[in-house]
Amino acid sequence: LSNDQIVVSGLAAALGNTVMHFGKSGDSAQASLPEAVPDEAVGQAPAAEITADGGYARYSAFEGECLIDSYGLLTEAEQAAIESMAKQAGEKYGCGIYVMVVDDYTKLNGKTDIYEANYTYYHDNKMGTGIDRNGIFLLLSMNSRDFSFFVYGDEAEYAFDSWGQQELESRFIDDLADNRWYDGIEDF
Repeated sequence: LSNDQIVVSGLAAALGNTVMHFGKSGDSAQASLPEAVPDEAVGQAPAAEITADGGYARYSAFEGECLIDSYGLLTEAEQAAIESMAKQAGEKYGCGIYVMVVDDYTKLNGKTDIYEANYTYYHDNKMGTGIDRNGIFLLLSMNSRDFSFFVYGDEAEYAFDSWGQQELESRFIDDLADNRWYDGIEDF
């Protein structure tokens, strides 16, 4: 493995069971959140369909996409750049890289714990690359300003061990806390 792969590997393992809040301490997180945009205005990323019960419709491995921004944080150009970076890195390292931004993670699959919602979504949608479904999946929930990322597969877990996950988190959490959404997702 290259040094890049080792860093990426270490980060994923460390954060695999991590659930974090990206609001600034003492701040009212909701006050600084952008307004949600209608699904049809989200841009190039596939829009999340809201089901009759208020949940999000299932995606099949993100329908070939690496980013779903149903909240509308990123511009079309930012979405395209993130999508391109994630696909290139995924192909290079044999590890699917996924980011999903939603208003409320509990609408994904009814889970009330963001980490459980994250890994359940990953498995229900058969996400990942290759026969072992190697991947890393960042879930951002804007109404609670929580995030979780899930690492799956031997290669991904090797690349993202606990040290690697801590290192990865240290690179993007500050951007999210400061509402620099593109920078934070790009750093992930």
